[in-house]
Amino acid sequence: SSSMSEAVQQNPFDVDDSALDDAELAKLRDQQAMHVRKKEAAFAEGREAWQEEQQRCLVEMKDEGNAKLKAGQPAAAIRLYSEAIEMDRTMGERDEKFSAILYANRAAARLKQAECGWDEEYEAAERDCRRACERDPQQVKYHVRCASALSGVGRFDDAFQCLKVPLRRARHRARQRCDPRCHHKGQGRAC
Repeated sequence: SSSMSEAVQQNPFDVDDSALDDAELAKLRDQQAMHVRKKEAAFAEGREAWQEEQQRCLVEMKDEGNAKLKAGQPAAAIRLYSEAIEMDRTMGERDEKFSAILYANRAAARLKQAECGWDEEYEAAERDCRRACERDPQQVKYHVRCASALSGVGRFDDAFQCLKVPLRRARHRARQRCDPRCHHKGQGRAC
């Protein structure tokens, strides 16, 4: 029995259980179950640390992309945002709002390139804006950026449609802020 407890300290699965009585066998099974739970906890802790590290890397790539964009290097910013988007896609649990930010920032960089004569970037910017809007439809600037991309390729009606969403929201918010004693209430106008 003392040799069994020494072996269990190492790895409870390395014990020859053929010579054990029922009580020792039950104790061994409990120790094996405890060993598995400890390994699972260590794995979960390691996975959590790995995910935190990945998220930290994503934030760093986004920040580097932002710096490149501010420095007038939209092509470098696009590369960094693209790498971050690809890494974000491979992560298990994703933060949809952060994903939206990555797409919207890449769209901004593409719009900068389009302004420099890279006309094909308008359509790519529009696709990125739509992806951002899918992930965070409440963010007004994504709709505005999409409208900018669409107007860059002469799709003014579509651009106007993109702007309807944030305009409707702004109008709704303005009505909610209207003083109840105001004579405009109910007339479709804000104070």
